[in-house]
Amino acid sequence: MKFTEILKDEYLIKAIEKQGFEELTPIQEKAIPLLRSGVDVIGKSKTGSGKTYAYAIPALELVDVENKATQVLILSPTRELASQECDEIRKLNEFREGCNVLPVFGGAHIEKQIINLKRGVRVVIGTPGRLCDHLRRKTLNLSEVKFVVLDEADEMLDMGFRDDIVTILEKTPQDRQTALFSATMPDEIKKLAQNYMKSPVSIETDEGDDSDFIEQYYVRTDTKNKNMAIRNLLDTLAPTRTIIFCNTKKMVDSLFESLDKNGYSVVKLHGDIPQNERKHTIKAFKNGEVPVLIATDVAARGLDISGLDVVFNYDVPESNEYYVHRIGRTGRAGKSGKAFTLINTPYQKNKFDAIIEATGNEVKEFETKFTLKGEQKQTRKEKRDEYLAEARKKAYEKRKRLPDSKTLPYGVKKKNKPKKTAQSKPVKQAKPTAQKGNRLAKERSFIESFSAKKPTKKRK
Repeated sequence: MKFTEILKDEYLIKAIEKQGFEELTPIQEKAIPLLRSGVDVIGKSKTGSGKTYAYAIPALELVDVENKATQVLILSPTRELASQECDEIRKLNEFREGCNVLPVFGGAHIEKQIINLKRGVRVVIGTPGRLCDHLRRKTLNLSEVKFVVLDEADEMLDMGFRDDIVTILEKTPQDRQTALFSATMPDEIKKLAQNYMKSPVSIETDEGDDSDFIEQYYVRTDTKNKNMAIRNLLDTLAPTRTIIFCNTKKMVDSLFESLDKNGYSVVKLHGDIPQNERKHTIKAFKNGEVPVLIATDVAARGLDISGLDVVFNYDVPESNEYYVHRIGRTGRAGKSGKAFTLINTPYQKNKFDAIIEATGNEVKEFETKFTLKGEQKQTRKEKRDEYLAEARKKAYEKRKRLPDSKTLPYGVKKKNKPKKTAQSKPVKQAKPTAQKGNRLAKERSFIESFSAKKPTKKRK
């Protein structure tokens, strides 16, 4: 189906024609008619499927330009995804006046956000943490919101935003329309939809498995030669644009310093980098100015970057979903791609084998100059680090299952018990022991013996 057949407003037709889009993607073809009819929708789709326009077009059609109140609210897990969605929706609004869009996320000046919100913003796109901050400051009013979107809902729940999402949804009207989009559908999302959506219609697009077009390899190495192995892969494959994924911010910084010192053109992306620098990094990488991006999973989640011919897993991913998201950056739109995973300990090899077994993908071993011959051995430090990592992971999973101190899961409030007023109780004096009593009696009699004596007269 073509956009010209489904679009009604002239400003949307002009915006789509300017961007050169003609055919609807499968998720757009299914979601747009349902959302226009006013029902709640749960969409299962991956990054790059065109889901932004699937909910943005029906949402913009609901906006009343004459009303300055916030009418559309979009929740995103990361700043990068919120900023990207804001750019895409602004492109749709290019030929329409009065429908302003504001990104609201941490790392940016909150004073500027407050000024813009007071002037009136029709569409707000933000991260749960900063949105809750504005709600506490009473600088964001959601009483007239008509349309709410939860984008990448599985990632927001994994990042611990469940209570923030509940707080935000409870501030919106009950008769709002809600759309939820996610790459996976865990039980937490189903419970959230059950409590905060009205008879939602589930849609899932059959877009095929992109992993069929991705050649997947693993490289066995050791900790000492791991940096040399990734450098050898970059020299051998010479990718025009690639992402190297690491599990932690510290590892991103360490690998960036190593590659930068050896003359590689690289940039890094993680949560501790200032927002302006992150914007510049993403822009430079998208424009092809820098061929290599080193990033964490959370920072790179939702970024729609096309033209990646190779993806590297410097660390074995923490879960099956992360592995699928990582390798899914390449091999899109029927094009071939490659994914390489570096393994430097027996523990990582076992974890990688479990991921491959769960995903059902075919993986081959790739040999380099630094490929480890024979069995992999694990040092005492590596064993300790992996034991601590597993302990932290188990503690985090346990903490996620526990209710918040103020609210139960999904916004069920606890009954506040009346506080007991503190009453002053008479202080009981401790009874002295027999030994202590005897000692005090002796001291008292000794003092009394002195006071009983009459003072002697001074000699003249």
